Amino acid sequence: MATLTQGYTYWENKPSFQLESDIDSNYVMYIIESGSCEFEFSQYSGIASANDILLIPPYVKFKRNMLEPMCFHFIRVIPDPVTPTFIGKHT
Repeated sequence: MATLTQGYTYWENKPSFQLESDIDSNYVMYIIESGSCEFEFSQYSGIASANDILLIPPYVKFKRNMLEPMCFHFIRVIPDPVTPTFIGKHT
């Protein structure tokens, strides 16, 4: 099993998202270190904050609103077809 990344960015004290919503052609993972945001995608919604991980599937609208400036890792992921998918919010 292998998972490949197609892009990585670390955001430090980001005060707001550039877009209120977005649709990506890859899986997208947010690993949140501090701050918080409201989010909604597929059947998932709520508030994500420190120690949460969001995994958004491809071609799904991801709505978000920054509540507090955030430090987070942003990763575009290309999963191996046999690797289980853990879509949603994880702590």
